[in-house]
Amino acid sequence: MALENSSESVEESEMADDLLLDHWLEHNLPDAKWAAKGIGWYRWSHLSTAEKAGKITEKMSRHLDLTDEQKGQVYALNLEKVQSMESVCQSGQHDRQAWKQLRDDWKNEVRGVLTPEQQKKFWR
Repeated sequence: MALENSSESVEESEMADDLLLDHWLEHNLPDAKWAAKGIGWYRWSHLSTAEKAGKITEKMSRHLDLTDEQKGQVYALNLEKVQSMESVCQSGQHDRQAWKQLRDDWKNEVRGVLTPEQQKKFWR
């Protein structure tokens, strides 16, 4: 019985972590939400900027079937985006319009790298 309760509390804890992660990412880094969720918020928060951009690029590569050339271009865009987002966070500016502009600029730049078929899968 103790093992069952233990596993249930671990599952509940993981569910709570996922919900908190979803909420935080939705409001702070909405585009990275699906990248961070796969590894857990604690580990995500301890990754370097380059590692975060790499994780986002890996997931995008699997989802969009990126070529090697596209991976390099998308990684550079993701790195720039994560740096911009972290800079805005550290400055204490939480202007919704600034976040939206950063996201929209990134999406448009990424679309420029993708084929028409990949664009259909990207950001539905």
